[in-house]
Amino acid sequence: MVMYRTLSLDRRQAAVAYTQNLDAGRGGAGFAFIHAGVDNIDGRDLNGQHTGMLSDSENAFLFSFSPPIHAKVSVGLTMKLLLYRLAGQTAKGFGGDVGLIVQPVKTFQVGFMVRDVATRLTWNTDGLFARTVERRETFPRTLSLGLSYRMAQDRLLMAADVVRVQRQDTRLRLGTEWSVVKGVAVRAGVDHGRPAAGVGFVTGVLRAHLCLNYVYLSDRIDVGETHVVEWEILF
Repeated sequence: MVMYRTLSLDRRQAAVAYTQNLDAGRGGAGFAFIHAGVDNIDGRDLNGQHTGMLSDSENAFLFSFSPPIHAKVSVGLTMKLLLYRLAGQTAKGFGGDVGLIVQPVKTFQVGFMVRDVATRLTWNTDGLFARTVERRETFPRTLSLGLSYRMAQDRLLMAADVVRVQRQDTRLRLGTEWSVVKGVAVRAGVDHGRPAAGVGFVTGVLRAHLCLNYVYLSDRIDVGETHVVEWEILF
């Protein structure tokens, strides 16, 4: 999977991911790399004087594993390495996510996820102050509970989830996907009052399936727009 996202305020985000089923009865594993950043930040001192142009780069390497549990129960574990760079200062961190999906019947699923379990980031401020100081940041834990239901001969998918970020308001997300014709799906949803819409295309090539997805979102930080393009190859 390859994804690129353009955000307001000159921000950008990109991701590359690969997943693979292991031998029969051994579950699955995956790897992902996520990058987010922004360039040409106008640096200023306490007096408002220009000090130069700054940049921010945030990178995450994710390693996932899903052990076999039960035919109707799936568990996923993810460990992540974080590498940040802001205005010449660097930071490293580690953390993890854990998720659970239960599918009691073919058309209905329930999922629960805990994101950023003990995720911490340590900044190296060498050269920024008179002496080197390490600053540690703890990421807020995120809890998500969701469900999905398929109907109309599997052509219509309805989904909802509740997201609770530590020390923040609870958010509700609603979404739907309609398979218009074979290989074409349209999507619409709401994320805590912010609308979203998209379309997806799937076509078969040799022994693989090529998937192209586009999503439009209203930005959570600014009044601008977010456009997401995602390309997948399924074997």
